[in-house]
Order: sequence, then structure tokens, then C-alpha cells
Amino acid sequence: MKFYQRIFFLTFFSIAAVHADDFTDILQDLAVQTACIGQYSATQAGRTWSEDPYDYYKPYLLADRFKKMSGNMTRTTTFYGVCFDYAEFAYWDIKSNENLYVRNGMRTGLFFLAGDNSNPNVIELSVPTSNANATKFQNGIPVRTYGNSSYKNVKAHKTQNGTSAANHAWLWVMRNDGMWFWIDPTWTDNLGYVVYGYVSNGEEIQCRPDKDFCLEYPDFLKNLPLPPKMTEWNPSPASTSTSSSYNDYSGSSSSDFNYGNYNNEFPWIFGVSATAPYPDVEEKEFSQDKIGFSFDALSLINGMTGGFSIDYLRNFEDEEKLQSWLLSICFGPRLYSNLAAYVGGGLGVGFDGNKKEEIENSKETYDFTDSFFLSYKLSLGLVLNISSLVAKVELSFNDILGFSAGAGIMLGFGE
Repeated sequence: MKFYQRIFFLTFFSIAAVHADDFTDILQDLAVQTACIGQYSATQAGRTWSEDPYDYYKPYLLADRFKKMSGNMTRTTTFYGVCFDYAEFAYWDIKSNENLYVRNGMRTGLFFLAGDNSNPNVIELSVPTSNANATKFQNGIPVRTYGNSSYKNVKAHKTQNGTSAANHAWLWVMRNDGMWFWIDPTWTDNLGYVVYGYVSNGEEIQCRPDKDFCLEYPDFLKNLPLPPKMTEWNPSPASTSTSSSYNDYSGSSSSDFNYGNYNNEFPWIFGVSATAPYPDVEEKEFSQDKIGFSFDALSLINGMTGGFSIDYLRNFEDEEKLQSWLLSICFGPRLYSNLAAYVGGGLGVGFDGNKKEEIENSKETYDFTDSFFLSYKLSLGLVLNISSLVAKVELSFNDILGFSAGAGIMLGFGE
């Protein structure tokens, strides 16, 4: 069930505008999507008849997504082929949706077909192109390489028996911080779990896949490393040398590209917000006698957001003299690296300024504590961050203002 929920989640929000690490999430999602489109032909690969490996990821798993992707057409193009076909289909998905991948952590223009021959210690990078620009043909497809820059002295990722992949094709994608990542949609389809990783110290390192993308999850996957965070990775010559070598392809110098802060985490976010009754917001008629203010403290860590606020609410309209002070908490998932949703609630103490007069008018004895009551608030909202600037919008219900809407501005620290 988690697999379907995750795929639905990513499908919905990729149409609109992504969890722990947006970049690795979208790469794993690409591996699954490509695996669903393809079926591996062992006969094509071996030139003689051979029984095909089990096809774990089938089109129906992403039927709703493929329906949206097909537009006015009522069919989805699938293929029965080999590893190069898987790699090429993944390449063209990035090419067609490059802005989406860039928003989620990819460096502009730096994604390539990757492959090796019998020597698994040298990986060749190439891109599909026209016949006129091709430097070679691979599986009948014209591709372009870039001289010596296309050949990387990097050991290919390993099979389950520990030998490096040979005579194989997959995909390399550069993260914005300059680190190369790779995905193998062919092995993903044939094994039932996402096969992907990063390049470090002259070797492709396989990473632990997210269970939500996997149909099978053998125990050894739990021991694989997680991908390095941007702040944890120190560029090495082997992994950064390609960046400047492909400027002709990407169309701009990657060193001039400022991705921003989409893979950001902020342990501390502070700001202020204001709240008003929803009818007042709708009519754009605000009154200082019926309003609320809060001091907000949030965090954006991994795939979650959470925090607390200190709220002050007041309603002095129509002879009311109500006010309250609340301590509220909230938590929720990060939908994308720069978008999070939350639910929350708060309790506190309210003060009714009319209570004394009401009690005295009823000829009863007034005690100061009679003016106090338990106050509450329920809320849901969105947090949007652009670099360290954070905005918040919220809908809430409380016993002072009723149904309310609010917004705030904050700054993130400690990335």
C-alpha cells in the first residue's frame, strides 16, 4: 500500500509544482516510472533465445500517471528492449521535464546516458542526438560523446554477486552541488527495488532505496548507505571534472548557475504572523479590535516540518472584551523541498473582561479567577521557503475569532 500512496503523492505534486531528499526521491521515482514502461528482453540482449527475468514494475502500477502524461492520446508508449532502452527513456523524461528536475536539485543540463563495455572500470557518458551530430550509434540510436571528457575512470556499480556491471547502460545525473548520481532502471525492473547511488572516489556507490518505491526489499538493502547530504559532501576531482567539460551541451556554464536552496534544512525558523476572522479577510476589512498575532518558531528537517507559536488573540468588537494567550504546536510533511504542510493546535488561557460586570449584576460574589477560561485553537497551513525566506499561510478555528485566516513571514537559520 505504501508504494501506491507514494507514487500517487509524487504524481499529484509533480503536476502542481516534492520528502527526506527531493533530488534522490525524484531520481528513484524516475527509475520506477521507467521500469513500469519497460520490459526486459533477454533474447535481445543475448542474441539467442533466453527466458526473460521477472518484470516487477508493470504499467498498471502508474496507470493514472500515464493517463495524465498521454494528454489527448489514449495510449502510453511502452517498450520491450534492453538496458539502453531503459536508459534512453529515462533520459528523455528528464529532457522533457528538465525544469521539474532542476527545481528538485539537478544541475541544469547535466544528465547523460552512462554505459560500459567489457571493462567495468571505464564509464562512457553520452547524449542522444541527430544523425548529423552523432559521434557513434548505440543500439541503432545516434549518440554524441565529448572526447576524453566522456570517459570516466569510475568502477561501475556491482551486481548481487559482487562483480561490476559490464556491457550495460544506465543514467548519470549531477546534483546541484556537483555530485554525480546514477540510476539503473533496468535492474530496478528486474529486481523489484530501486537501484541507484552516487559516485565517490572513483566508484559508483549503491544507496539504500526508499521502501515506498520498492516492491521487494531484501535485508541487505538495509545495510546500504544513505546518499550524502549536500552539506556533508566534499567535491573530489573525479566527480567535478565533468561539470566544465559539458558546457557546450548544457548551454551555460554550470559554475554560473545558482540553484538556490532547494535541498535546504533549517533547524531554526523565526518570524511573526497575523490572524483575522475569515469574513474580514474575504472582505479585506480588518479591525485592530478583532485580530491575532503570533511569534512563530519552526524547523524544516529531512522530510518534516514542526514547531510552536505563542499566540495572542483579541475580540473587542460589539462590546466584547475577550482575549487569550495560547501555546500552539504544529507538525507535518514536506511536500517539496520548498513546500510543507502542517496541522496544529493550541491551548491557553483566555480572559473575559465583561465577566466581572456580569457576575456583579447577578448579585453573586466575583472572584478574579472567574474572568479566566480555557482557550483553544485548531489549525492547518502551508509553509513556503525560498532560500532562507519563509512564508506561512494558515486557516484556523479558535474560540476568540472563530474561523480565521492568517499569514506570516519568517527567516531560516542554521542551515
